[in-house]
Amino acid sequence: MKEQSKYSPLRLMSIVAFVAFALAIIIQVALGRTEYPPIPPGIFFALFAAICLAVWRRQKWAGIVAFLIALMPIIGGFIAKWHEKLFQPETTAYLAIVLQWASLVVAVVGTGALLFTEYFKKRA
Repeated sequence: MKEQSKYSPLRLMSIVAFVAFALAIIIQVALGRTEYPPIPPGIFFALFAAICLAVWRRQKWAGIVAFLIALMPIIGGFIAKWHEKLFQPETTAYLAIVLQWASLVVAVVGTGALLFTEYFKKRA
C-alpha cells in the first residue's frame, strides 16, 4: 500500500525552494561575489523558513513567516536593481544568480498558494 507523505506538494515545493535559495547564496559566496557579507544572513533566513514549514505544519504563522521571508529579498532586490544581473550572463556565478531568483519566485508562489489553500480548506 502506498504511504501518504505528511507534506503537501505545495509545502514540499516551498521547502525545496528555500533550501535551493540558501544553496545559491553559498555558491555565490564561494565563487567570490562581493555583494554579500562574510556570513550572509539570507542563508539563515532561508533555512529558518524551510524549518518553519517542515516542523510547524499545522501552524498558519509558519506559512506567513515563510511567505514574508521569501518576499523580502524579492522586494529588496528590485529596489537595489539586482534583477539587472539576470541579463548579464558574463557575471561571476550567473547560474547561481538565476537559481536564487527562480527559487525565490517558486518560494513566494508556493507559500502563497499554501496559505491560500490551507486557509480556505479550514474555512469551508
